[in-house]
Amino acid sequence: MLDDVLAIADSSNDKARVEMAKTESELQIRFRQDLAETLGGEITFALDGPLLPTPSWKIVAEVYDPERLQTTIRQLVTDVNQHVKTGKYGLALDQESVSGLNYFTVRSLDPAKPVEFHYTFSNGFMIIAPSRAMVMQALNIHSSGNSLARSAAFRAMLPQDEHADVSAVLYQNIASVAAPVMQQLTPSQLQSLQQLAAESKPSVVCAYGDENAIRVASNSRLFGLDLNTLALSTLLRLAQRGQ
Repeated sequence: MLDDVLAIADSSNDKARVEMAKTESELQIRFRQDLAETLGGEITFALDGPLLPTPSWKIVAEVYDPERLQTTIRQLVTDVNQHVKTGKYGLALDQESVSGLNYFTVRSLDPAKPVEFHYTFSNGFMIIAPSRAMVMQALNIHSSGNSLARSAAFRAMLPQDEHADVSAVLYQNIASVAAPVMQQLTPSQLQSLQQLAAESKPSVVCAYGDENAIRVASNSRLFGLDLNTLALSTLLRLAQRGQ
């Protein structure tokens, strides 16, 4: 993917390679070798808990070379701190070993903006979340086998076609995360959210990447929309434009 992006950049800017080499020299990393080559082709983003006060987001990414990727992250943090202007705050990278796993934290040193994220490497994946507790929760879900992929209700929503694998999956169950937010809303906002939650039953949308096309399939409605009807109306509008 990085090679494709660079090829596109080269076609529109004959100085793209020179500019990239300059950036790599300043950061003391090589984007292809030290970053892209350390990562696999699988990534999952999930928002599977309370939205407030801290959104319960998680990222799980396939990693081929955790040690190399960690070295790259450490170098990036060092470079950020070297370029921090006087009077400004940089970043800190902390590490702690718990039950045989190394947990890392990247945090802002600005007391007015206490932003941080935590991560670890396990079983060929990097797990990232806004707190260590959420990282550990993700690990526990995986080890217990109680993951979404093993849910009978989830699997029943998958499109029944000839494809055993998909390129991307979008799953939503907004009703399960809406309750904690409702206490923070105005009456009109609350009414809108309740209506959205009522219309949004759990749904799954799958995408299949072919050589020259991306196809989408679903057995359910997404936020009250029938994707099949939506696709048909789009095709009809394109056909009318072509007449």
